[in-house]
Amino acid sequence: MIRLSAFILIMLIGATGIRAQDYNHAFKVQTSFGCGLSYKMIDSNEKGFEVSFIRSERMTQASVIRIHQEPAFPRVSDKMFLLYGYGTHIAHRSSYFLWNPFTPGDGYKEISHDFFAPGFDGYVGLEYRFLKIPFNIVVDLNCNFEFFRPGYFGINFIPTAGLAYVFKDKRNH
Repeated sequence: MIRLSAFILIMLIGATGIRAQDYNHAFKVQTSFGCGLSYKMIDSNEKGFEVSFIRSERMTQASVIRIHQEPAFPRVSDKMFLLYGYGTHIAHRSSYFLWNPFTPGDGYKEISHDFFAPGFDGYVGLEYRFLKIPFNIVVDLNCNFEFFRPGYFGINFIPTAGLAYVFKDKRNH
């Protein structure tokens, strides 16, 4: 925890004068069913890519998402942005849940079995941009469809919340 606090303090000191709405890059620490890191690169048109890695007790997932951003409530606030996109991932899972919709009283059954599964992702989120400090708060949902897993395919919903450190590419001043 001390190292994380020192890292954040160093980033704050080194980022004087940046405005969050002008950023090109972001490094995000996120939490969900586990912990994750992501790196986002966007251009002046609020489009770009996000590469993320999430690790939990039952899952490890790496994904690449094509990101689109636009003001969520342009008449109310210039600090809140809608994020959406699509992408792909590869995941390693150590267990999965089975549920039969025709016997809803039976509940979920957990099956312990290691497997790798590629898939397609849909992404939606909200980002709050601070104007005077180089941090954003992000909440998002990654909905993905996986192939080649036990039971042939699966659908997952991964909600996350994170804190992103943002910075501008010096070449784009």
